[in-house]
Amino acid sequence: MSVHHNLTKDVEHPPPPVPTLGSNAGHETPSREPVELVADPKTDFRWAFSKKSGRPHQNDAWELELTEGEAIKVTQDMGRDWYTAINASGAIGWVHGSWIKFAKSKAHQGTKLGYTQFVEDLKQLLVLGELQEFPTMRSYVDECTRPDCSARKQDASSLGICVHDLQSLLNGSGKFSYEWLKGGRNLWHPDRFARFCHPEAVERLKSLSEQMFVMYGILMENCRR
Repeated sequence: MSVHHNLTKDVEHPPPPVPTLGSNAGHETPSREPVELVADPKTDFRWAFSKKSGRPHQNDAWELELTEGEAIKVTQDMGRDWYTAINASGAIGWVHGSWIKFAKSKAHQGTKLGYTQFVEDLKQLLVLGELQEFPTMRSYVDECTRPDCSARKQDASSLGICVHDLQSLLNGSGKFSYEWLKGGRNLWHPDRFARFCHPEAVERLKSLSEQMFVMYGILMENCRR
């Protein structure tokens, strides 16, 4: 029995070819080829990671070509354990559930909605002397797949995001600039942030706020270049 047969023996062919996610979706005949997708901040998605390289049916061009370990955005459940997804290059296509593993984070709703949720959550969380858990940053944004960043993001002592993720999140504000970052950074200064922390959680949370403070500083420097 061939290796290819082992990988695909339980995978049914997908339903129709992949639809495009552009403004004419649903009105034109869907393409059978993965297409370049223009990022839409309103597109809901879940992160998933490919468990294999290739695709279940090599002759079916509407299936997305995967690389083992790559992060993809799953945008829609199409039934029979098939999904539409977007890879890092912006190509879209069908992926089968047996070939991917969903990340343990809630569905992302693009950076604009992610930023709005982030701000709303901060309003609820930042009460003087009461904060015991730092906001789960990966629930708002988790886009960067650079190998060096991915390794750091897995560190239990980190925020779970990198400076590239933070830039994507803050871009959702529509106000991203040096002066805007300068004002926003003040919140994350460890000594200022400590005011919101429960006494038993101060040191742990100050360490995380310092990471945010440093990343804001990096983004500010990038704005000056």
